[in-house]
Amino acid sequence: MKKLIVAAVLLMTVICMGCNKKDLDIFKPQTPETTGHDFALTMESVPFIIAKYTPLALHLRIVPSGQQPATQYKISYVQFLGSGMLEDESGVFLGQNIEYDLNDRTFILKYTSFTDTEHFFEITVKDNFGNIKKQKVKFMPENEVAMGK
Repeated sequence: MKKLIVAAVLLMTVICMGCNKKDLDIFKPQTPETTGHDFALTMESVPFIIAKYTPLALHLRIVPSGQQPATQYKISYVQFLGSGMLEDESGVFLGQNIEYDLNDRTFILKYTSFTDTEHFFEITVKDNFGNIKKQKVKFMPENEVAMGK
């Protein structure tokens, strides 16, 4: 009988300690808390042909939908195809999946190809309010375009 009472008390203790009020709110929909204003990320059209070791400039601009003076932007990128290097305007190398602070809403990135293959990467810009925009960039190698591929 003592074992049954001890087991019941132990079970009740585990149940009471394991429950959290936040865990019980699983049916309550969660809405993200974002403040500030959304923005658009635009890029000037660039030639889709790239030559090996020749840098191409990507002109990008952040266009906010409202005035929010305290907005800070960060940039990162991921490369899916090809091998190359992305630099900012001052020549600083940008590593993949690493966030960098943007000082201006208009900026230039330089991409240099290291191979004669197709290049595909995605640039991500996000602000300190949780808004995220992505820009996909695709280049074809000069030799494949000349051969009609």
